[in-house]
Amino acid sequence: MQRHAITFLCAALIPSGLGRANTQSAFDTSAEGWTIVEFIPIDHIASDPPATAAAHDPAAGGSLRIEGTFNTWTWFSAPPSWLGKRASAMGGDLNWLLWTTLQSGPQGPAVALRGKSMTLYTEAPGEVPTPNQYSGFSPDLRSPGWRINDPANGVPATDGDMAEVLSDLRGVYLLASWHYGDSVTVHLDNVFMSGTPLPQGCEGDLNDDGSVTAEDFVILARNFGCTAG
Repeated sequence: MQRHAITFLCAALIPSGLGRANTQSAFDTSAEGWTIVEFIPIDHIASDPPATAAAHDPAAGGSLRIEGTFNTWTWFSAPPSWLGKRASAMGGDLNWLLWTTLQSGPQGPAVALRGKSMTLYTEAPGEVPTPNQYSGFSPDLRSPGWRINDPANGVPATDGDMAEVLSDLRGVYLLASWHYGDSVTVHLDNVFMSGTPLPQGCEGDLNDDGSVTAEDFVILARNFGCTAG
């Protein structure tokens, strides 16, 4: 895995001008709190799946690594710093690079986003990893293309559904198990999501859209001096 061989792909995936405005995990020196979880993507993920620590591979600039034989659905799971009020990511992108030594074609959803009352899945059409090289995934954080609680037969998600999940994001899961029954090595690298998360209960976010902007100031100005009656 030579870093220079994928530099052009990383540059193409990361839009210019975003910089620190995004949540990013490059795994240069550590696993950055990411974990490995297992669950079958056929319904809403109501609670956190049991997790194990993800292995950090320092080679070629750093990545996460899984080695072994997959017998069930296995996912890379984002840490708490990625979760919470993520409304500012609406309409942006979720991007990552995946390396796998084997793949058996589409295995189902490439990513799951868990909210309070629903889980959104997308199969990321056309984005199947090519063995033994980094492949890029970049699904839009908007409809269409996402389904609610069932990646195959679920109701298509609307922008309103996506906004609801992002306003209280409780899980981001990236598929690792693109092949079953044989020993396989998988690497995850350069994950980022548009938009800066705000703390729960961020003071000043009066319209609860995940950002403190001029719109919040207008709400305050219009109501300045009023009293409940």
